[in-house]
Amino acid sequence: MRIDGLLVDVPLQMAFVPLAIVASALAASANQPDRAVLTGVELVEDSPESFRIALAVEGRVDHVETASLGDGRFVFDLAPVAWDGPTQRVRPDFRGIHEYRFAQFSQNPPVTRFVVEVDAGWTCRHDRAPGGLQVICSGPAGPERRTSAAPDAIIAVVRGLRLTSPVAGIDAEELIDRSLGYTPQDMVRDGLPHFGSMRDDWMGAPRRHKGLDIYVDQATVQAAAKGKVVGTGRGERAGGWATIRHGQGVETTYVHISDLSVKTGDEVARGQRIAVIDGAAGNAVEPQLHFELRLDERSVDPIPYIFEMASDDLKKKITLANRRLAVLEQDRAARVRLAAEENLK
Repeated sequence: MRIDGLLVDVPLQMAFVPLAIVASALAASANQPDRAVLTGVELVEDSPESFRIALAVEGRVDHVETASLGDGRFVFDLAPVAWDGPTQRVRPDFRGIHEYRFAQFSQNPPVTRFVVEVDAGWTCRHDRAPGGLQVICSGPAGPERRTSAAPDAIIAVVRGLRLTSPVAGIDAEELIDRSLGYTPQDMVRDGLPHFGSMRDDWMGAPRRHKGLDIYVDQATVQAAAKGKVVGTGRGERAGGWATIRHGQGVETTYVHISDLSVKTGDEVARGQRIAVIDGAAGNAVEPQLHFELRLDERSVDPIPYIFEMASDDLKKKITLANRRLAVLEQDRAARVRLAAEENLK
């Protein structure tokens, strides 16, 4: 069966080049005139505790280099195997797996990189199979597939105010998956999604990110808590935006939004529709909601407040996501330096 998932062109955020696989692939290429080609990928859920991903390959796979990055990511480099297509990312609705993605990692020798991201406690391995390979992952049974969160499901409490998700229909776990757990298509221009990450340094004007980016599209943006709209507008960088004052010195701001249904002076209820995300707005590279939480007119990270109310499993997910983002920050900084050096030539 083929899983209906989200497939989009994105760069894989992996920086290492395994020397063993390159040497092995070079040797294999010298002895094998015809390259192998990845022709299809299929995911099957075997049980709540396991799933397998079948990789159909035309030709012989001489070598598979594997690595566990320790943050729920497992990497499989296939050689000499080519993928004659754009980078692909799939986010299936299966327990245990966040996403898998694959792309051409090297042209000469041909190496295809396959990456699986799974829940904490899950492990993945590969095995030979007729017509290619299969990646087999197993771990503790997780919750049932998610259903849409109630409009007023509480994800955080800030100064006694009960906050719901700023995106309708997603709970705290999915909010984390679509923010801290998401790798932007263009890390250099779009930056990383978490509070405090570096922005605009690639243009020589570095600044710190003052919000949390939640990557959604065709979604309803809702008021995180009841309050009064104290500002709305549209700008070249922000796209549409709105700010709500909730009392107790708490404000929330919503940026990169469209089709505002509120105006300055309106009173809103928690969970009330205020706008939508309909494609990328402003200077956003991808469709997303930039969500800011302010206390006494100072921007703060909303994640610690979500963490306080999170389940143990969600706390582990947040911790792993933050570790992963620390690695990606280093990767992005290296890319920014390289881009700056290229511009000076």
